[in-house]
Amino acid sequence: MNDIFSDIPILGKSIDLSGHIIRLTTRSPNTQTHYLVKQIRRSALSVSGNLAEGFCRKENTDRLKSYYEAKGSLSETRRHLIRGANSNYFTDTEYREQSARIDELWRELSRLIESLSV
Repeated sequence: MNDIFSDIPILGKSIDLSGHIIRLTTRSPNTQTHYLVKQIRRSALSVSGNLAEGFCRKENTDRLKSYYEAKGSLSETRRHLIRGANSNYFTDTEYREQSARIDELWRELSRLIESLSV
């Protein structure tokens, strides 16, 4: 699918992360993991939503607000991923793969914020 955001690499990576998280959490939830699944999916989807919102803002202050919200959602996604790994819901390999995606997005988002903060 081609959309207005297809030329924005960081947004594509955030959408990729949320897709990986959704696929990772497709296991049949039980009472111990159901809440975690809902929360990690919500936070991962929120990263790309906040980035998209920021790209559409005219003023840098509004963009920065959205980008910081995306960074907060990314941090929340990492926390849920850690919780899932500690609960053996995710394997070590699954944790490392998603953690690497989060690390890369974190660095790129930090650079984007820094470029607007000067």
